Amino acid sequence: MIIKKYSCRRFAGLKDKELEFEGGLNVILGPNEAGKSTVIEGIHSVLFMKSRLMKRDSNFRDRFMPLPDGDSIDGTLIIDDNRKEYTLKKEWGESHSAEFIKPSGDVIKNEEEIEKELNSVLGFGQGTYSTLLFAKQNDIKRAIENIVRNEEETSEVSTLLRKTIMELDGVSVEKLGNRIEDEIKECLNNWDIERNTPKNGRGISNPYKREVGKILESFYNKENIKQNMDLANKAEDEFEKARVDLKFAEKEINDLKLKKESMEELEEDVTQRLVLEPKLESISKELDSLSIINEQWPQNKMRLVQLEEDINSINKLIEDLNLEKEQAKILLEKNFLNEILIKVDILIDDINLIKIEISKINPITEDDIDLLQNSYNEMVKTEAMINAGIIIGQLKYYNGESPLMIIKDLEEASPIDVDKEFRANGYIRLESKDLFQIELKTGDQDFNELRLDFEKHKRNFNGVLSKLNVSTIAEAKTNKDQLDLLNSKIKSNNDKIENFLGDYSYDELKEKIDAFGDLSFVRSIDTIESDIIKLNEKKLDKSSEKRLCDSNVSSWEKIYGDTSGLFNKVANIMFEKNRLNERLNSLKPLPEKFITSEDFRRELSEIRNKYDLKQENLKQLRENYYDCERELPDITYEELVSDYNLSIKEFNKNIDKGNKLLKIKEAFDTAREKADENSFTPLINTFSKYLEILTNGNYKSSYIEGALNIGISKADELIMPIDLLSSGTYDSVALSLRLSILEHILGDDKGFLILDDCLVDLDPERKEMAIKLINGFSLNHQVIFTTCSPDTAESLGGNIITM
Repeated sequence: MIIKKYSCRRFAGLKDKELEFEGGLNVILGPNEAGKSTVIEGIHSVLFMKSRLMKRDSNFRDRFMPLPDGDSIDGTLIIDDNRKEYTLKKEWGESHSAEFIKPSGDVIKNEEEIEKELNSVLGFGQGTYSTLLFAKQNDIKRAIENIVRNEEETSEVSTLLRKTIMELDGVSVEKLGNRIEDEIKECLNNWDIERNTPKNGRGISNPYKREVGKILESFYNKENIKQNMDLANKAEDEFEKARVDLKFAEKEINDLKLKKESMEELEEDVTQRLVLEPKLESISKELDSLSIINEQWPQNKMRLVQLEEDINSINKLIEDLNLEKEQAKILLEKNFLNEILIKVDILIDDINLIKIEISKINPITEDDIDLLQNSYNEMVKTEAMINAGIIIGQLKYYNGESPLMIIKDLEEASPIDVDKEFRANGYIRLESKDLFQIELKTGDQDFNELRLDFEKHKRNFNGVLSKLNVSTIAEAKTNKDQLDLLNSKIKSNNDKIENFLGDYSYDELKEKIDAFGDLSFVRSIDTIESDIIKLNEKKLDKSSEKRLCDSNVSSWEKIYGDTSGLFNKVANIMFEKNRLNERLNSLKPLPEKFITSEDFRRELSEIRNKYDLKQENLKQLRENYYDCERELPDITYEELVSDYNLSIKEFNKNIDKGNKLLKIKEAFDTAREKADENSFTPLINTFSKYLEILTNGNYKSSYIEGALNIGISKADELIMPIDLLSSGTYDSVALSLRLSILEHILGDDKGFLILDDCLVDLDPERKEMAIKLINGFSLNHQVIFTTCSPDTAESLGGNIITM
């Protein structure tokens, strides 16, 4: 992981600053107080300082918050991990925030989730970054000093390196281990951290009395408060409910009383309305019915004439559609025969294609396969007879002028070398031109005859292969199987054609289809039948309407005679309606909320009944109110809620502390186990190599004597304790150790290293070697080097950033 860019609007003395870094060596150049160290602090803060500052972070506020000029600082980092770009933004102060943008563009603003995502990118914890990648040179030197002053350590260089890694924060390993154990016991005593419950299930109903850890103590406290809180909450809820119920009941009774009295003033007039309104309603309904009849009587007579004409027209259309339906049946038969013809044509085309495939394969019979197999078997048998034994020989001496040739088994003649071993399975012939010919064979076989038989069978076998145009028996069998399959497909297609045609021949079927002529103008039978159904439905609707009109006119004529009789009936009803309206208008009006007088009478009855019941219920509610008031606890629920929230925070704080302590112990034990002698051998070698380079071969790592002085030997083999080295040599040891540790933990992963000006105390020669070493390190990792010296920056090279 490397840093691509750091920017901030304000951080300590930095304002609107933006620095871009490259993957190799980057040199931040600037005079003292220019803000170089502040940039490094800003990068470290964005990575590891949470946006919400606590009381313990007062040092951070004092160092970097620009008070009184402002109450907010910020920083943004763009980091690259295996060519995947992440952006991390943080703001500290009154308006604190954090934001993490992943390569996919997803944005995370929950700081706990950000920390999880960031840890997977960083690879190491904050401690490793703070003590190795961000540490100043003096921090590394102090770690070495802590080790050499501990006289109880062993005298191995590997121990020095192990202790250097484990002592970078200035804490004794043994003291730290004992402290962790004590803290765990004090915090986790009798608490099951995995199940997050008291051990042996001893909760608040059966608590421990002794050996109660902080977590268990805060748990019991939390549960006690919760029990009291539940009781208080229940009592307060019951009292509040009793109070509200009583108050509501008193208001409800008062409202009912007022409403009852106002309605009783109208009760007599409403009773008269109950008699008159049904009569008026009945007369109004009859009058409305007569008005409708008066309007519909002439309309029905005219509609009867129109419906008769419509029904006759529909009957004619249905007759025409039935004729078209017969033609559609003929079209169905033609289409069915056409589909059969298309299927037959497809099968015929398929047969023709199969015949083309058959023509590409030489004809092969079962006899051909048998002949091939027999020839091959005879070849194998003859070869086995020839190879029935093993002959081994060696030519020790030969002085003839012509070359000595050898024929082995079925092979061709080849020259034979002196002192080179030769062997054959059953037959050897040695010969020299015009001088001699010697045959060697195992058993009494006639190998010449066997050789001739083998050649004959081989020729027969190859001849059959050539005839069949194949190279192997397997290929011949494959071709035969393919021919059988293709012929089977032809037979299957012919059977399907015969099945489709039935009693027709192909030509007879075509002639029958042509005989139907052009039926393209004929619609489908489904469409025609759909039209017939619609017309019949329409005819049914018209007929039903006609019968209704006939019935209406007949009924009206029977009751009223004609339209004049209907008019006289309407006049009489109108007179009675006016008389009833005059009587109703003389009564007090019905309140607007009631639709009818019956509604009014019903509601007045309900209110009287409800009023009597409420009076009885009010007495019971008053008694319940006083009972609940006596049951209220001395401490209120709100006070207990506050105490409970504090107890939850204390419990969670202790749980978090317990988990962290266990993680610390696990990490501590793992680090202590792994930091053995053999695991640091590569680190020792790298340390020695870098030290020799930086001191131009004048010093190298050696051993540690009883007093734990680091054995640094000079070229003259003189051993010098580390505390007697010069400042420049001490810096060389520190830089060598730091680079070797980083090379060891980073491995092949690309990482970054922050270096303050660690070249100040080096002489020119060592400075030159240190620059080469840093440049070499930057070939695989990113280096950010801060200096106030332009000469140092120029010597280092790389990406120079001027502050």
